[in-house]
Amino acid sequence: MTDTSKDIKIATITVSGPVQCGKSRVMLRLKQVLEEEFGAIVELDEELKMAEAAGDAEPPLKWQKEMVGGTVWQLSETFQKTTAA
Repeated sequence: MTDTSKDIKIATITVSGPVQCGKSRVMLRLKQVLEEEFGAIVELDEELKMAEAAGDAEPPLKWQKEMVGGTVWQLSETFQKTTAA
């Protein structure tokens, strides 16, 4: 059997911000897009698992749309340097 663990790429996405700015809603939507559109495997932390179980993954309500829409989302990308073995 071939060891493919070296071929696995893991990207960590962290969202930070104040309470009630829509972090969980955005992360659960991102999970949905990654799984449905890209066939990706997505692992949630315990907080997001609870939010998903509570129904936060359902279509957003008006107040949730306003909450997320009223937040400025700063997006940035960083690269991890790989080291030669």
